Amino acid sequence: TATCAVSEQAADAHKKVWGRKAIWATFEIFTDEKENREIRPVSVGTSTDTIQECVKTLNDKKCVFILYDHKSTGKLGRQLEKTHFIFWLEKKRGQVQKKKKYMHFFFKLKIRKSPKNCSQQERIMYSAYLVNFRDGLKYAQHITCSEPEDFKMFSAEGDESDEESDISL
Repeated sequence: TATCAVSEQAADAHKKVWGRKAIWATFEIFTDEKENREIRPVSVGTSTDTIQECVKTLNDKKCVFILYDHKSTGKLGRQLEKTHFIFWLEKKRGQVQKKKKYMHFFFKLKIRKSPKNCSQQERIMYSAYLVNFRDGLKYAQHITCSEPEDFKMFSAEGDESDEESDISL
């Protein structure tokens, strides 16, 4: 199994997003000369940022992991907050676009396409370490995005009132 150390800085960035001190954080995998791999934060937003600031930091040549704290308003006017784990992954050229919808813990997450120019080796490496990192941060589900438009689901117009269920797990 593929393992990759999660740096203390990555854990601190996760705590900032989880604690609502930052609205988003991006992470990359760094490899040293001995082929040891570690996940580190690249950039961390502020509590007043929007998803657009996060999208501006993305590169079409690099895959990244993103934590994003999405705030929305429910049907009854109640404010809802969900922290999403997003995988910014390159879509292989010539690949057919498919939109899939998954239900997980009573809310919708859309899996979509990804960045255009990162290497096949990098795509494989990020896919291999995705589960390790996601599980280390205690997230069960993720969203894969490949274009800035994929983040529109987090805009105010994209709110579909992901009202939480009264059923407890």
